[in-house]
Amino acid sequence: VSGMNGVRQALVAGIFVMAYKLIERRKYIPYIIICLLLSTVHTSALVLIPMILILNIKEWSRGTYVLLLATFGLYIAYPLFAGILTQALAGSAYERYSNGIQNFTNGGANVLRAIILFIPIVLSFLFKENLKKKNPNFKMLLNASILNFMFMLLATVRSWIFARFCIYFNPFSYVLLIECIEVSGKRNRQILYIACILLYGLFFYYEMRTSVHAF
Repeated sequence: VSGMNGVRQALVAGIFVMAYKLIERRKYIPYIIICLLLSTVHTSALVLIPMILILNIKEWSRGTYVLLLATFGLYIAYPLFAGILTQALAGSAYERYSNGIQNFTNGGANVLRAIILFIPIVLSFLFKENLKKKNPNFKMLLNASILNFMFMLLATVRSWIFARFCIYFNPFSYVLLIECIEVSGKRNRQILYIACILLYGLFFYYEMRTSVHAF
């Protein structure tokens, strides 16, 4: 059942990645209708409706810093946040996750995952002027990447349920990283390209080793 649940969520994520263009074109009604239809495949698709507001936040504006502060604020105040979320999940199909969220009984994500997802955000700040000139979708890539980081950071506390939302936003983090490398300049591009190969290669090796030991 859990395997098919992942397949259904992956299907929703794939359609969302294509449908986000509707937000860029301000075609909000068709986007909301698509999200409501997708919620019949996987209920979590309802979370994608508020993305209309979040993805439209201007890149590296006050809204961006508020979003980042909210991310770290939720992490720091997790015990309070967990209690509120547990109450919200009561009576829903996701109530079974409440124990892990509030009582820390489930294993969380490795903090390295959150650090890796934060790298494109840092690079986008360093090369923000070049990104603004090159990519008209910069703000959407950035905001989706911050959300991706937020959910993974919360997942490091103790519950993998938050990491499940990253399936919707991971593609944006990858694209943002590539865009940052492209606009970084010839010398920086070579350094970042080699660094990505080495560091992501090491992380992949580490993940494989820990996964094998886990089984």
